[in-house]
Amino acid sequence: MTTATTLAALRALCLQGLGDAVLVPALLEALHALVPSRRNLFAWTDDQGRLLRHVIEGPIDTHIAQLYFDAFHNRREAEAMLPFEALRRQPGGVRAPDNLHHSGFDQSALYHAIWRPQGFHARLEAVVRNAGGRLLGSLVLYRGPGDPAFTVAEAQRLQALIPALAHGLDTTAAATAADDLHLPSPEPAETLLLSTDGTVCHASAGAWRWLLMAGGGASREALSRPALAMGGPLLGRYWAR
Repeated sequence: MTTATTLAALRALCLQGLGDAVLVPALLEALHALVPSRRNLFAWTDDQGRLLRHVIEGPIDTHIAQLYFDAFHNRREAEAMLPFEALRRQPGGVRAPDNLHHSGFDQSALYHAIWRPQGFHARLEAVVRNAGGRLLGSLVLYRGPGDPAFTVAEAQRLQALIPALAHGLDTTAAATAADDLHLPSPEPAETLLLSTDGTVCHASAGAWRWLLMAGGGASREALSRPALAMGGPLLGRYWAR
Protein backbone atom coordinates (compact mmCIF):
# COMPACT_ATOMS: atom_id res chain seq x y z
CA MET A 1 0.00 0.00 0.00
CA THR A 2 1.40 3.40 -0.94
CA THR A 3 1.82 6.23 1.54
CA ALA A 4 -0.96 8.16 -0.18
CA THR A 5 -3.33 5.20 0.05
CA THR A 6 -2.48 4.59 3.71
CA LEU A 7 -2.98 8.26 4.55
CA ALA A 8 -6.34 8.29 2.75
CA ALA A 9 -7.48 5.21 4.69
CA LEU A 10 -6.46 6.76 8.01
CA ARG A 11 -8.25 10.00 7.19
CA ALA A 12 -11.36 8.02 6.29
CA LEU A 13 -11.15 6.21 9.64
CA CYS A 14 -11.00 9.54 11.48
CA LEU A 15 -14.07 10.82 9.62
CA GLN A 16 -16.34 7.80 10.25
CA GLY A 17 -18.05 9.47 13.20
CA LEU A 18 -16.76 6.90 15.68
CA GLY A 19 -16.70 7.65 19.38
CA ASP A 20 -13.23 8.50 20.61
CA ALA A 21 -13.07 5.33 22.72
CA VAL A 22 -13.29 3.36 19.45
CA LEU A 23 -11.48 5.74 17.12
CA VAL A 24 -8.32 6.27 19.15
CA PRO A 25 -7.32 2.61 19.78
CA ALA A 26 -8.08 1.75 16.14
CA LEU A 27 -6.02 4.69 14.94
CA LEU A 28 -3.05 3.90 17.20
CA GLU A 29 -2.94 0.42 15.68
CA ALA A 30 -3.37 1.58 12.08
CA LEU A 31 -0.74 4.33 12.41
CA HIS A 32 2.07 1.77 12.24
CA ALA A 33 1.45 1.50 8.50
CA LEU A 34 2.02 5.25 8.05
CA VAL A 35 4.92 5.80 10.47
CA PRO A 36 6.52 2.65 11.90
CA SER A 37 6.89 2.72 15.67
CA ARG A 38 7.09 0.40 18.65
CA ARG A 39 4.09 1.66 20.65
CA ASN A 40 1.66 4.54 20.24
CA LEU A 41 -0.19 6.63 22.83
CA PHE A 42 -2.93 9.24 22.90
CA ALA A 43 -3.56 11.51 25.88
CA TRP A 44 -6.79 13.50 26.19
CA THR A 45 -6.52 16.92 27.83
CA ASP A 46 -8.82 19.74 28.80
CA ASP A 47 -8.32 23.04 27.01
CA GLN A 48 -5.83 24.14 29.68
CA GLY A 49 -3.53 21.21 29.03
CA ARG A 50 -4.47 19.17 32.09
CA LEU A 51 -4.29 15.42 31.46
CA LEU A 52 -7.68 13.71 31.63
CA ARG A 53 -6.79 10.15 30.63
CA HIS A 54 -4.66 8.29 28.13
CA VAL A 55 -4.63 5.07 26.15
CA ILE A 56 -1.47 3.25 25.09
CA GLU A 57 -0.82 0.17 23.02
CA GLY A 58 0.52 -2.90 24.72
CA PRO A 59 0.79 -3.81 28.41
CA ILE A 60 0.44 -1.22 31.14
CA ASP A 61 2.81 -1.52 34.07
CA THR A 62 0.69 0.04 36.82
CA HIS A 63 3.73 0.59 39.07
CA ILE A 64 5.50 2.63 36.40
CA ALA A 65 2.28 4.50 35.58
CA GLN A 66 1.72 5.42 39.23
CA LEU A 67 5.36 6.48 39.62
CA TYR A 68 5.04 8.75 36.59
CA PHE A 69 1.93 10.48 37.94
CA ASP A 70 3.27 10.78 41.49
CA ALA A 71 6.87 11.87 40.83
CA PHE A 72 7.29 13.03 37.24
CA HIS A 73 4.06 14.35 35.71
CA ASN A 74 4.49 18.15 35.60
CA ARG A 75 7.25 17.71 38.18
CA ARG A 76 10.58 15.95 37.58
CA GLU A 77 9.93 15.46 33.87
CA ALA A 78 10.87 19.14 33.53
CA GLU A 79 14.48 18.11 34.30
CA ALA A 80 14.66 16.35 30.93
CA MET A 81 11.89 17.72 28.67
CA LEU A 82 8.99 20.13 28.56
CA PRO A 83 6.45 19.17 31.24
CA PHE A 84 3.08 17.85 30.10
CA GLU A 85 1.32 21.09 31.07
CA ALA A 86 3.40 22.93 28.44
CA LEU A 87 0.96 21.54 25.83
CA ARG A 88 -1.38 24.44 26.57
CA ARG A 89 1.23 26.81 25.11
CA GLN A 90 2.18 24.64 22.13
CA PRO A 91 0.72 25.23 18.65
CA GLY A 92 -1.10 22.41 16.96
CA GLY A 93 0.93 20.06 14.81
CA VAL A 94 3.89 17.71 14.95
CA ARG A 95 6.93 18.76 16.90
CA ALA A 96 10.39 18.41 15.38
CA PRO A 97 11.40 14.74 15.66
CA ASP A 98 14.71 15.52 17.37
CA ASN A 99 13.31 17.60 20.25
CA LEU A 100 14.58 15.11 22.88
CA HIS A 101 17.99 14.50 21.35
CA HIS A 102 20.12 16.31 23.88
CA SER A 103 23.01 15.02 25.93
CA GLY A 104 21.20 14.89 29.27
CA PHE A 105 18.03 13.04 28.32
CA ASP A 106 19.43 9.50 28.31
CA GLN A 107 20.97 10.14 31.74
CA SER A 108 17.82 11.64 33.27
CA ALA A 109 15.72 10.09 36.03
CA LEU A 110 12.70 10.27 33.72
CA TYR A 111 14.44 8.15 31.10
CA HIS A 112 15.73 5.50 33.52
CA ALA A 113 12.61 5.24 35.71
CA ILE A 114 9.83 5.66 33.13
CA TRP A 115 11.02 5.43 29.53
CA ARG A 116 13.70 2.74 29.58
CA PRO A 117 11.66 0.10 31.49
CA GLN A 118 8.94 0.41 28.85
CA GLY A 119 11.36 0.18 25.93
CA PHE A 120 11.00 3.85 24.94
CA HIS A 121 13.96 5.74 23.53
CA ALA A 122 12.66 8.23 20.97
CA ARG A 123 9.30 9.83 20.29
CA LEU A 124 7.38 11.75 17.66
CA GLU A 125 4.64 13.93 19.15
CA ALA A 126 1.69 15.75 17.63
CA VAL A 127 -0.25 18.39 19.55
CA VAL A 128 -3.87 18.03 18.44
CA ARG A 129 -6.06 21.13 18.33
CA ASN A 130 -9.43 21.60 16.65
CA ALA A 131 -10.09 24.09 13.85
CA GLY A 132 -10.77 26.81 16.42
CA GLY A 133 -7.48 26.18 18.21
CA ARG A 134 -8.88 24.37 21.26
CA LEU A 135 -6.49 21.78 22.67
CA LEU A 136 -7.77 18.20 22.38
CA GLY A 137 -4.76 16.10 23.30
CA SER A 138 -1.37 14.70 22.43
CA LEU A 139 -0.54 11.86 20.04
CA VAL A 140 2.85 10.20 20.67
CA LEU A 141 4.70 7.54 18.67
CA TYR A 142 7.55 5.76 20.45
CA ARG A 143 10.60 3.88 19.19
CA GLY A 144 12.99 1.83 21.29
CA PRO A 145 16.77 1.55 21.68
CA GLY A 146 18.34 0.45 18.42
CA ASP A 147 15.41 1.66 16.33
CA PRO A 148 16.13 4.37 13.74
CA ALA A 149 15.42 7.95 14.71
CA PHE A 150 12.22 9.53 13.46
CA THR A 151 12.81 11.56 10.32
CA VAL A 152 11.46 14.86 9.04
CA ALA A 153 9.66 12.98 6.25
CA GLU A 154 7.88 10.81 8.83
CA ALA A 155 6.92 13.90 10.80
CA GLN A 156 5.44 15.37 7.64
CA ARG A 157 3.42 12.20 6.99
CA LEU A 158 2.01 12.32 10.50
CA GLN A 159 1.29 16.03 10.16
CA ALA A 160 -0.84 15.36 7.08
CA LEU A 161 -3.17 13.22 9.23
CA ILE A 162 -3.60 15.56 12.20
CA PRO A 163 -6.41 17.80 10.79
CA ALA A 164 -8.58 14.73 10.13
CA LEU A 165 -7.83 13.33 13.58
CA ALA A 166 -8.69 16.66 15.21
CA HIS A 167 -11.98 16.77 13.30
CA GLY A 168 -12.80 13.20 14.31
CA LEU A 169 -12.09 13.86 17.99
CA ASP A 170 -13.99 17.15 17.93
CA THR A 171 -17.20 15.60 16.60
CA THR A 172 -17.53 12.55 18.86
CA ALA A 173 -20.48 13.96 20.79
CA ALA A 174 -22.80 12.79 18.02
CA ALA A 175 -21.00 9.49 17.52
CA THR A 176 -22.39 6.03 18.06
CA ALA A 177 -21.85 4.79 21.61
CA ALA A 178 -18.52 2.99 21.78
CA ASP A 179 -19.91 -0.08 23.54
CA ASP A 180 -22.29 -0.67 20.61
CA LEU A 181 -19.34 -1.34 18.33
CA HIS A 182 -16.69 -4.02 18.11
CA LEU A 183 -13.44 -3.75 16.22
CA PRO A 184 -11.17 -6.79 15.80
CA SER A 185 -7.62 -6.50 17.07
CA PRO A 186 -4.44 -8.49 16.45
CA GLU A 187 -3.77 -8.51 20.20
CA PRO A 188 -4.29 -11.86 21.93
CA ALA A 189 -7.56 -12.66 23.67
CA GLU A 190 -7.66 -12.04 27.42
CA THR A 191 -9.61 -13.73 30.20
CA LEU A 192 -11.60 -11.87 32.85
CA LEU A 193 -13.82 -13.40 35.53
CA LEU A 194 -15.95 -11.11 37.69
CA SER A 195 -18.19 -11.89 40.65
CA THR A 196 -21.76 -10.58 40.71
CA ASP A 197 -20.60 -7.48 42.60
CA GLY A 198 -17.83 -6.70 40.10
CA THR A 199 -14.91 -8.04 42.11
CA VAL A 200 -12.17 -9.44 39.90
CA CYS A 201 -11.82 -13.17 40.61
CA HIS A 202 -9.35 -13.86 37.81
CA ALA A 203 -7.67 -11.77 35.13
CA SER A 204 -4.98 -12.67 32.65
CA ALA A 205 -2.05 -10.27 32.51
CA GLY A 206 -3.38 -8.19 29.62
CA ALA A 207 -6.91 -7.99 31.01
CA TRP A 208 -5.85 -5.35 33.55
CA ARG A 209 -5.15 -2.97 30.67
CA TRP A 210 -8.61 -3.56 29.21
CA LEU A 211 -10.20 -2.90 32.59
CA LEU A 212 -8.38 0.44 32.74
CA MET A 213 -9.54 1.29 29.23
CA ALA A 214 -13.14 0.29 30.02
CA GLY A 215 -13.00 2.59 33.03
CA GLY A 216 -12.20 5.60 30.86
CA GLY A 217 -8.48 5.21 30.28
CA ALA A 218 -5.37 5.19 32.40
CA SER A 219 -5.51 8.16 34.74
CA ARG A 220 -4.08 8.71 38.22
CA GLU A 221 -7.59 8.33 39.65
CA ALA A 222 -8.15 5.02 37.86
CA LEU A 223 -4.75 3.71 38.96
CA SER A 224 -5.61 4.58 42.57
CA ARG A 225 -8.55 2.17 42.67
CA PRO A 226 -7.94 -1.27 44.21
CA ALA A 227 -7.13 -3.63 41.35
CA LEU A 228 -9.61 -6.29 42.50
CA ALA A 229 -12.46 -3.74 42.46
CA MET A 230 -11.78 -2.42 38.96
CA GLY A 231 -14.54 -4.54 37.41
CA GLY A 232 -17.37 -2.75 39.20
CA PRO A 233 -17.97 0.09 36.71
CA LEU A 234 -17.65 -2.29 33.77
CA LEU A 235 -20.13 -4.78 35.22
CA GLY A 236 -22.54 -1.98 36.11
CA ARG A 237 -22.75 -0.91 32.48
CA TYR A 238 -23.37 -4.46 31.37
CA TRP A 239 -26.17 -4.91 33.92
CA ALA A 240 -27.73 -1.63 32.71
CA ARG A 241 -27.74 -2.93 29.14
